[in-house]
Amino acid sequence: MYRAGLDKLKILEISNDKIGRYVKLRATLADGTLDFRCELDALTYKYLRESVSKKYFDSLASGYQYDLILISQHTHENLDLPFKGLIRCTQGNRAIQVEFPCTERFSI
Repeated sequence: MYRAGLDKLKILEISNDKIGRYVKLRATLADGTLDFRCELDALTYKYLRESVSKKYFDSLASGYQYDLILISQHTHENLDLPFKGLIRCTQGNRAIQVEFPCTERFSI
């Protein structure tokens, strides 16, 4: 997949509506921003939503931002979900990268 120099996408929302499960993302491009929606399968939705619902530093802190890192890896650790995605959780000047299981359909 050609990513036009993008290495991450800001996660705006992970939800489920009458159309289905989705993640809403924001790409920052040279000439502005682009918000778009990506359909999620049930298992990726579950694990991605769990990953971004955690406050990794201080449970009372606000201002958390979650970015989807545009790298996915194949792993043999979990045969049911052999792929993993990566998010970056930022709060203030602190940041952590968190892996989550996903399906091949979601892998980048």
